[in-house]
Amino acid sequence: MNELERTILTDIALRDLRDVGLRKSIGYLSLELLNQALKISIDEICCIAKNSNSKIIIFDESKTCIKSGAVFIYNSEMMKNSISRNKKIINKIKWKPDCVFIINKIAKKWYPVDHYVMTFIRDLYNDDGWKPPEPAQVQMLSEIYNEKTSARHILEPDEKKGPSPV
Repeated sequence: MNELERTILTDIALRDLRDVGLRKSIGYLSLELLNQALKISIDEICCIAKNSNSKIIIFDESKTCIKSGAVFIYNSEMMKNSISRNKKIINKIKWKPDCVFIINKIAKKWYPVDHYVMTFIRDLYNDDGWKPPEPAQVQMLSEIYNEKTSARHILEPDEKKGPSPV
């Protein structure tokens, strides 16, 4: 990954984490992406969490379905509101209505996109389903960073696999 790609990816990843507590209840990054590609320390993630009145949980690779481990950032108040809105789903899947318990469940298993619990998970992430960026967004990023192919490479998913989780 060149410096331009690292800058774009870091901006996108950190913006996503900074939205926790503002627009969404939860966010995460893989430890591999965090440490090796973005070169961001856990201390920096702690600062982001503190600034949004949020908390973090760090999972090693044995405790999560994310192969290198992950750091999750979450806002308890926003999660409690989402839990309240989604009580039927939480009861159906037999999860405790507890933030840490739920994050552990989400970190442990990838659920199919059509699984009923995904309605709740999407609510936590304030995600109405992944949509590719508009061409104007790709063009704007390309102009900002003056490298069209790098912006497209990062923002457009592989058509067969879909978007890569960040």
